[in-house]
Amino acid sequence: MVQLPKSAKYAQIPKNSVAFKEAANDRLFLMKDLAAVEEAMGLGAKIYEGASPF
Repeated sequence: MVQLPKSAKYAQIPKNSVAFKEAANDRLFLMKDLAAVEEAMGLGAKIYEGASPF
């Protein structure tokens, strides 16, 4: 799972995600595989380390 601030652009990330959820200050994406996580990180996302909302 990766996170992006709400102010960040994220057009490329949802195509490789399985689910999406908005938190107070972030958007959370459940990615379909490790390659998708690495691609999202290249676009500015960070690994989410909190409790899973899914």
